[in-house]
Amino acid sequence: MAVIMKEDSISPDEMINMLYKESGLEAISGVSRDMREIEAAANQGNARAALALDAFCYKVKRYIGSMLMVLGGCDALIFTGGMAVTVLLSDRNLFKERQK
Repeated sequence: MAVIMKEDSISPDEMINMLYKESGLEAISGVSRDMREIEAAANQGNARAALALDAFCYKVKRYIGSMLMVLGGCDALIFTGGMAVTVLLSDRNLFKERQK
């Protein structure tokens, strides 16, 4: 980070803003960091929003797989709140492969 800050003349506050507000899902989707808005854009054919959803779902599946290997399995996996609504109950269910 220090190299980027030096080369691009970015202040610490600008770097913090970039890391927390202008990266991740918002940077990939080009839409928002709100999953509801990203999903709506993806359903309207926005390829970057679809990529952001795919990347997010892949990362969640990877973390679940990692934890299951360490734990040796589990009896139940419970998602709550926005995660349950956005990722599990949506058209792009986390555990379904997306149609290409």
